[in-house]
Formats: sequence, C-alpha cells, structure tokens
Amino acid sequence: LHLPPPTRLSFEEVVSVVVEYINDTFDPNSKLTIVGESFGGLLATAVAASPSTSPDLNIVLVNPATSFQSTNWKTLAPALTSTIGKTSAYPYVGGGVLAATVPSLYQSKKLATEILSDLASDPLSLPTKGQDLLETFGTSIMERLPPEAVKFRVLEWCDKGSKLMTDGAISRALSSTPTLVLVGGKDKLLPSKKEGLRLKDLIGPNCTLITYDSGSHFLLDEQVNLTETILQSHLFRTTELDPIKDFKLPPPAAIERIIDEQVRPFRRLASPVFFSTSPNNDVTSNLNHVPIIELEKDGKPLLIVGNHQFGGLDLGLVIAELLEEKGRIPRGLAHPVVFQGGGFAGNSTSSSSSSSRRTGGGGGQTSYFKTFGAVEVGPRNFYRLMEASQPTLLYPGGVREVFHGRGEQYKLFWPSNPDFIRTAAKFNATIVTLAGVGAYESSTILADQKQLLDSPLGGRLRESSIKIPNARGKDKDK
Repeated sequence: LHLPPPTRLSFEEVVSVVVEYINDTFDPNSKLTIVGESFGGLLATAVAASPSTSPDLNIVLVNPATSFQSTNWKTLAPALTSTIGKTSAYPYVGGGVLAATVPSLYQSKKLATEILSDLASDPLSLPTKGQDLLETFGTSIMERLPPEAVKFRVLEWCDKGSKLMTDGAISRALSSTPTLVLVGGKDKLLPSKKEGLRLKDLIGPNCTLITYDSGSHFLLDEQVNLTETILQSHLFRTTELDPIKDFKLPPPAAIERIIDEQVRPFRRLASPVFFSTSPNNDVTSNLNHVPIIELEKDGKPLLIVGNHQFGGLDLGLVIAELLEEKGRIPRGLAHPVVFQGGGFAGNSTSSSSSSSRRTGGGGGQTSYFKTFGAVEVGPRNFYRLMEASQPTLLYPGGVREVFHGRGEQYKLFWPSNPDFIRTAAKFNATIVTLAGVGAYESSTILADQKQLLDSPLGGRLRESSIKIPNARGKDKDK
C-alpha cells in the first residue's frame, strides 16, 4: 500500500479504502495474509477489526505502531515540523532524527562504510560528490516526508488510529485471527520489544511473537527472510519445526552482522590461527582439509570431536572460521541449560504459540546457539544427526571441561563409556579430531570450583548445581 504525501484521508477512511480493495480483489472464501510494518501494523490491526472485511485473514505485524501512545512522538514530531518545517534545515534535522532512531548501529555503520567507500573511490571529486549527496538527501526527505505530511500523519493517523485500537479492540480483532508479531529488540523509534509482549498477552494462543534481539525499527532488511519466517510460522505450518530436519542457516547478511559484532572483536584480541591436515599429512594454515563439503556431496556424516578450551572461548571462532571458509557449519550438541536461557560462552530458533527469539536481528547466547544449528545434547539427537548425515560438532568433555580448575589445563574430562563412537561407526561417519590450545594461558583463575564450594556461598552454589540437568545421564563427570 502506497499513500502519497499529499493524502489527507482520515484514519477511518484509509481503513475503509483498504477493506474495500480487499473485498473487491480477493475471493471472500480465501485466506489472505496481510503484512503491516510500523504504521502499516496499526492499519492492518484496524483492517482485521473491521466487520466489513470478507476474507479470512492472517496478520503479520512488524514493529507495529499500536504502541504509539507509549511514545512522545505526538508532541515531538509536530514541534519539529512547526519550528523548522519551513527552513532549509528541516530535511537535515529530520533526516538526523530518522538516522538516530530507525537503523541499528550495525546498519548505520554499514551504510556509512558504503557511502565513504564510494566517495573515496575518486578523491579529486570528493567535494562535488559530497555536495551532490547532501542535496540528494535533502531533496529526498522533502519529497517523501514533507513537514505538513509528517504532522498530519502523526496526529491524524498514528495518534487517532492508536487511540481507536484499544486493548479491547485489539483483543477482539485478533484473538481469533492467526497473528505473527515480529519486533526488534533495539527499536529506538517505538517501544516494540515491550509492545510485542503486550500484544502477545492481548491476543493469546493465536499469536506467535518473534523478537530479533539486535533488530532495529528497520527490521526487514536483508538480515530477515520475511517469506521464510511466515511460511515456517504457525500461520502456515500444521506441525512444529523439527530442529534436525528443518534447520536452515540465517540469511548471509545476518551471518555477516553476527560475526562482525560477536566474533571479530575477539579475533582482534586473540589473533587465532587454524591448521588442518590432509590425508597425505600436508599441513595448511586454514581449515581447507576439513571434508565437510565432500562428505555432504557423498551423503555421509561428519563428526568433529574436540576438546573444550577454558571457558569455551574458542567455540565461536571455530564455527565462524568454518562458515567463512566452507560456507557450512557443523551442528553443535549443547548442554540442556543452554536451551533454558543459560549459556557458557560465545552468543534467534524456535517458533511457537508463545514467544521465540531470533538472531536474524541477534543477541543472547541461547538465541545464537539455536540460530547456528545447536541441538540439545543427548543420544537421540546425536543418533538423528548421524542418521540424517549432518556434520556434527561434539565436545565430549561438556561443561566440566569448559570450567577447568587450577592445574587442569588441557585435561580431558570425557565420559568413560563414549557411546558416540559406536553411533558414529554405525553410520560410517568420518571422524575428525579438533584440538585447541591457548585459552588457558590467556586466562587467570581467581577461584576454582573447590574454592567456591568452600566459600560462604558454597551452600547456595551446591543447591544451584543440583538443579542443572546432567547432559550425560548416568555417566558422571570425573
């Protein structure tokens, strides 16, 4: 739906236009999915609430402006347009406000890098290019967001529309309508993260909430595959996603952002070096000899077995290196506590009728583990991964190996009965060993497990540790 800046229809009239178009265009017995972003989310909610809408609807709300009454934009936007709306400063001040509230820091950095790269490509023309860029920017703002249009839309559409869409109106309209709500956890224009929770409570079981923790108000960039997200949601799926068979990597742009934010800073600190050995014992300073692609083509499973370094600090480095070199990642087997909102090291994905988190927009350890294919460690999941010929990464030492004590550097804490070897052999898996060193020398242990348990807080720590699931079943850590 495109509404040109001169449009001066009331909110109710805009709703009527959309409803009339839907009724005239689509079969009343059909199922129609409406996607609304920002103000469009508010409008989509009102369309669903209209008794005149004929087709059955699925509603997708993206950072919806149903939260408008929880903001100060009703006061700030008219003040901005009234004071400087007729001056030459308006497009630059207005553009500055948008730049500060709409994109995320990562999106802003990426755009700035692209602009500066273009300007620097021809240094002699830099003054001319810079002037042209500013003029184009100012003209674009004035054409698309003239001050009178901004003031009208804020007061007549966003303010009045959000007042009409009360809690009761939203609940009545959407409680029986399959609804998918996508919100950016770092939206600075609207309180979308909080609004997602509010809408989930109002709509109830028919609502799936997905929070992209690092997502901005500009959520639908190349990091989010909206079509795939909708098709995998409860709007179209009749069964739950299978974490083994249905796993897909996030879009390349989301992977690039996560590596940039989560891995690159650690790379600068640690300067990791990777080596791999060919079948002919040739050693190269990369991971080229990990046969993840070759075995995938042959339909055979790969099992990478490694040692956890202190703190598990190298996990993200290994995954990122394989992803960048091979375009593939092994499926990790993670401790159950990771899927309960905990985590050990490194840093969004299930879809349910309650709330789920994605890192396509990213953040939080649990979210990152799931986003990059981790499943809960256990014999059944390991068996299914081998059966599906999926590359798998296993750290048999588990949590105990993550938290080495004093004098335990590089000591292995593997189970006495490594059943995973028999399972891998059953499916003729190729086993590649992974050895990591360096993290222990880069860390200082102030207090190990024994010292902590002997401290005044020891009793509470023991109680907490008892509640943590044992990922190995009957085989206890030695």
